[in-house]
Amino acid sequence: MFGRSLVRIIGVPITAGVMLACGVASAAQDQQAGLLTDAEAQAGWHLLFDGASLDGWRGFRQDDPAPGWTVVDGALTRVGGGGDIMTTAQFADFELSLEWQISEGGNSGIFFRVTEEADRTYESGPEMQVLDDARHGDGQSRLTSAGANFGLHAAPAGVVRPAGEWNVVRLLVQGPHVEHWLNGTKVVEYELWSPEWEALVAETKFADWPMYGRATRGHIALQDHGDWVAFRNIKIRALGEPSEPEGPMNGLTDTEVDAGWRLLFDGVTTDGWRGYQREAVSDGWQVVDGTLARVARDRDIITVEQFADFELQLEWRVGSGGNAGIMFRVTEDEVQPYWTGPEMQVLDDDGHADGRSPLTSAGADYALHAVPSGVARPAGEWNAVRLLVDGAHVEYWLNGVKVVEYELWSPEWEALVAASKFGEWPLFGRARRGHIALQDHAPMVSVAFRNIKIREIDRTD
Repeated sequence: MFGRSLVRIIGVPITAGVMLACGVASAAQDQQAGLLTDAEAQAGWHLLFDGASLDGWRGFRQDDPAPGWTVVDGALTRVGGGGDIMTTAQFADFELSLEWQISEGGNSGIFFRVTEEADRTYESGPEMQVLDDARHGDGQSRLTSAGANFGLHAAPAGVVRPAGEWNVVRLLVQGPHVEHWLNGTKVVEYELWSPEWEALVAETKFADWPMYGRATRGHIALQDHGDWVAFRNIKIRALGEPSEPEGPMNGLTDTEVDAGWRLLFDGVTTDGWRGYQREAVSDGWQVVDGTLARVARDRDIITVEQFADFELQLEWRVGSGGNAGIMFRVTEDEVQPYWTGPEMQVLDDDGHADGRSPLTSAGADYALHAVPSGVARPAGEWNAVRLLVDGAHVEYWLNGVKVVEYELWSPEWEALVAASKFGEWPLFGRARRGHIALQDHAPMVSVAFRNIKIREIDRTD
């Protein structure tokens, strides 16, 4: 929603004269909490916390934000017991920037690649320690002091600021490579899964937890360790996402072909598509510069074929204020495709009113399942989609982040549908097979799709 990649912190330590958007305290203090600078937006940073609400956060193994966490003076603050809080979104490779402040004698932590298959956040996610070194017992060991990779890699003394002051974090996670930066100084660097890392884990309590540090993607979590702690200016930049597709434009690599992928759009014609409840594609949809583009007000466009279980990939781009959607398992038994097919929202979050609600923002399961903020790219830029539909299980991925996951026909899904406008449409979400539809949504704002490919899932035993 906000934008694209940042100047990297180079060298240890950063001198007082160097001003970086994610870095030293003077720069952070000048920036209003919960906002991005234009430079950060252009560099690919996204907010994980807006400074005003708990949108995009929930408790570990909970649907809602963990009790005891609230917003105080623009900071995400632990004020009472309730357990760890974590992002609703998951991340693989990223650069995380935030500030933290701890109470006297306080203890907390920042975990990454957390999965909910383990019983606790720290049983899967490595931890960057948050601590009042001067007053907490863990400050007596560099292995458990502020900035350390808790219990495994020591952090140097003299870097953390006292209780009551803000500390600036940069956490870099790229494949197995991890760096902890604290107040402009790189305090820890290690390689996950290396012989050295495996040996350290084997000698600690983490050896008892088989999922510790093994995930390649997961949630970011903030620890409730029983003490007051606050976090602000929490932002992230995904790494390893090319601006252009790795394979041929509107084509397939040999690996994709071997894996069962095939094109739904060849970049040259509208073959394989037709208008909803029509026999052909009408003039409102045309091929423009290798994209399937909506160029005039018309009806939705659907695939000629129908699909049951599949993995769909594509990229979309909308103009300023644009609104569209991707629907699946659409049947032609109703007036509109969205009366039967669930919709992954396509939107200019910044320029359209629907962007004010996480239930109708880009990537959402429209009006039913909310999406975390800050994942969609701005109008005029390409967004990458992965849509997985396997029986009742549905996942929406946007720009490398899983933003929505749900089970069709589950009690939770049935309750959400009954409480929404979809409760008036008896065929909504009921089909086991149907067309894929791309929405033509008024007003007239450009929308384009490219690199549309599908891999069908064979569910026969």
